[in-house]
Amino acid sequence: MIRTLSVFFLFFFYYSSNINAQELSENFLVHDILQKNDQDADLHFRMDATDRKVLQFYRDRDFQPVWFQGSRLNSAGQYALQTLKNAGQEGLNPQDYHLVLRNFLFLELHLLSPEKVAEYETLLTKYIIFYIKDLDGERLNPQKISKQLYIKVDMVDPYEILSNGMKEDPSGKWLTELTVHHPEYQQLKEVLARYRNIEQKGEWTPLKLPENQKITLGTNDAFVEALKTRLILEGYLKEGTNNSVFDSSIEQALKEFQHYHGLEADGRLGKETLVALNVSVKDRIDQILLSMERWRWLPENKGEHYILVNIAGYYLQAFENEKKILQMPVIIGRNYRQTPVFSSKIDFVRFNPSWYVPHSIAVKDKLPLLRSDPSYFNTKGYHIYDESGEAVNPEEVDWSDVDSSSFDYRIVQDPGSANALGKLFFHINTPFDVFLHGTPDVDLFKKEKRSFSSGCIRVFDPVSLAFFLLNNPEKWSQETIIQVTQGNQTQTLPLEHPVNIYVTYQTVWIDDQNQPYFVEDIYQQDKAIKKVFERRKTVF
Repeated sequence: MIRTLSVFFLFFFYYSSNINAQELSENFLVHDILQKNDQDADLHFRMDATDRKVLQFYRDRDFQPVWFQGSRLNSAGQYALQTLKNAGQEGLNPQDYHLVLRNFLFLELHLLSPEKVAEYETLLTKYIIFYIKDLDGERLNPQKISKQLYIKVDMVDPYEILSNGMKEDPSGKWLTELTVHHPEYQQLKEVLARYRNIEQKGEWTPLKLPENQKITLGTNDAFVEALKTRLILEGYLKEGTNNSVFDSSIEQALKEFQHYHGLEADGRLGKETLVALNVSVKDRIDQILLSMERWRWLPENKGEHYILVNIAGYYLQAFENEKKILQMPVIIGRNYRQTPVFSSKIDFVRFNPSWYVPHSIAVKDKLPLLRSDPSYFNTKGYHIYDESGEAVNPEEVDWSDVDSSSFDYRIVQDPGSANALGKLFFHINTPFDVFLHGTPDVDLFKKEKRSFSSGCIRVFDPVSLAFFLLNNPEKWSQETIIQVTQGNQTQTLPLEHPVNIYVTYQTVWIDDQNQPYFVEDIYQQDKAIKKVFERRKTVF
């Protein structure tokens, strides 16, 4: 198709080396040819969407070249080529642009004919459009990867970006500044460069701990020397330790490694720690690339106030004007009741909520408990209603005769300190009944891995979250919020301005000390996305 388009520009480029009346006349002739070809139904049939964008781009420019001055690249062309060459710095794959990069190697060695100039001009435009779309997260459709990925990428108009960019800055330098502007994405770019530098020095050696051998303080062994080298490579241990003794400095470095890999930081070399140490540099780089891709799925403008939940990292963050002002641990769905990836709005806060137990949870979780200990429901504030709406005493029903197909009961838990939703509930406008709420089981937050819920997101500090969302410190101070939650009266407060929430899944993220966390792919979503890229024959 590019060759087809290049015919449109051939005559114009050929006569454009000097500006004179004859060339202006030829330019009118080119317009006549273009208009005639533009009415060719067969030509339009053979165009894909990007070809049409390319054609529209040149129509709006009166078919003036963008990237060439005569037979040589101008500054805009050089910046465009540099942008594609440096795609890897953005976590994109330069191999996706190999066709244009390969062809432009020819350009450096030869003077181009007008026909080749026309071909390369349109080829570069097409691949810049590809690059803009890729940087916007359009390399794949998340919803086709997993039923748990409900993210719909906000598609940009690459033609509009390219057209406006060249109008505002014809030099083309703006192309080199295209990026995702969120601070964490920029930090991931730095971490990517650091781990690629480690990779260039050679893959770290897998650690093999002899069977039944334990590493404790004072152990002097060749394995300790290998462990020390491994910890130095990632910066957890400073260079200069010259012995092979497992001392307090190596123990502390190991604890730090465990902390930043979502493991219990006990300084012991257990199975999970050894597995994490032996993840290859390449696999760590892939994790970084996948996390950068997920950032590209999010909109550039997330709102003045928004909530970000990282499922894989078990945390929630609140932002105001892209400044993080709140962070807390969360509990997410079990592996067989996964919390989905999605974006929506939080539209109301409810104090002292009742819990209307979803039917699926009632059948799977509560029915077995009713069979074993029906008195539990009376002590925890539950009420059970039959299909006619009449209250039922759980201790007077033979639950052994009830199964999932005949469970025609509703279960409701009263507000109170034992309520499964805690004292605050945050409603999210979604089709799959996933919300934020507190919990009476606060001891679970002490664990490193916190996938204990049935899909909803339990928050550690619901009072601070309510304070952020209500955004009215004069009327709803933290003290006032606490006072209201000490009672049992249900109160619902619609948010005057619903707040955007983005529930994502990042197995790599950056803390306030600019240190990367690498955690387990608990839902196997990294694995699924990586397979899709491999099917595209994309090599990270």
